Amino acid sequence: MYTPTTKAAEYHECDKPYVLLYGDRGAGKSTIGRWDAHLRASMAPGFTYAICRKTFTELQRTHLLYVADELSALGGTFKHSTHTATYPNGSKGFYV
Repeated sequence: MYTPTTKAAEYHECDKPYVLLYGDRGAGKSTIGRWDAHLRASMAPGFTYAICRKTFTELQRTHLLYVADELSALGGTFKHSTHTATYPNGSKGFYV
């Protein structure tokens, strides 16, 4: 479902508290960031994250198109009415 690029794998493996992810439009930053959140939420019970965009339209065009199917494959659920992701281990994600 998700195969990280070399740059994405470096990002996922980084243990620094603050990491900048940058690149041109269409470079996959949204996908990398969303999957990083999925990976961390899956590995750390009770983990909470938020994925934010300037406008709801931007959120719809990027993350909300994919997150429900991704969570289903990971054994979690996505509640469209509240834009909330719930993982089997109790972790939660908020899309705002």
